[in-house]
Amino acid sequence: MTLLEKLKAGKENIKRISWPGTDQGVGITVLSRAQISQARYAAENTFKQAGIEPNLMTADEYEDERTVQMLYRALSDPENPGQPVAKTINDFKAAITTDEQDILAEEYLALEKECSPRPDKMTDKEVEDLIAEVKKTPGTTALSISDIATARRLIISLACPPEISQTDSGSTS
Repeated sequence: MTLLEKLKAGKENIKRISWPGTDQGVGITVLSRAQISQARYAAENTFKQAGIEPNLMTADEYEDERTVQMLYRALSDPENPGQPVAKTINDFKAAITTDEQDILAEEYLALEKECSPRPDKMTDKEVEDLIAEVKKTPGTTALSISDIATARRLIISLACPPEISQTDSGSTS
């Protein structure tokens, strides 16, 4: 899958992975901004309901709760995409170990990096490949890029292409 195809697929990227330590498949997808916000609010609400004020002393626990909330939303039944792996967040928390959580969080971050690359971290080669793809199908390709940072980098690259010297092009005259 090309970088552009990954960017265009966005939320539709569902990767099948194995639950840590098993051969049981689960689906994992990159969360939308709204889902990430929901996970943060749910983590905060969990703390409020327990009468705990998030602070420096509870920062690790808060981050752990946020991670669990995000994984609950990112993981799904591979046969029924969109169906969570557990009926409730509490069922999910009761079933997941710390080691499993760490492995699944790494899987999530790897998928996020693969499907939502940060333009400021893209190599020049990746930008060149994206530009080549846009040039092949400009009408559909450019309009399908929804990430503003990627669009900005693409516009800058197209407006100010790197200068190529005559010797770089093979010409010596």
